[in-house]
Amino acid sequence: MAQKVLELLNQLLPCQSFCSIPTSTSPHIAIQVNTFDCVGIAIALCGSHKGVNAITVSAFFKSWAAFNRGSNGELQTHIC
Repeated sequence: MAQKVLELLNQLLPCQSFCSIPTSTSPHIAIQVNTFDCVGIAIALCGSHKGVNAITVSAFFKSWAAFNRGSNGELQTHIC
């Protein structure tokens, strides 16, 4: 049962999960958008530390959310 659930969850990822030995053809960044019949979506991102870091991933998801709210991807900046 747990194996079947894990296989289903792995379909939501754009890369092979828990692969400790990357190949020369492995992308540095892979993004997959999953849409569901219930009108929901899930965005998955896999990346190498050579291509992404926490700030990059955060900016990507904030831009994606802003774009989907209708702001053409413009981010609101807050200066403290």
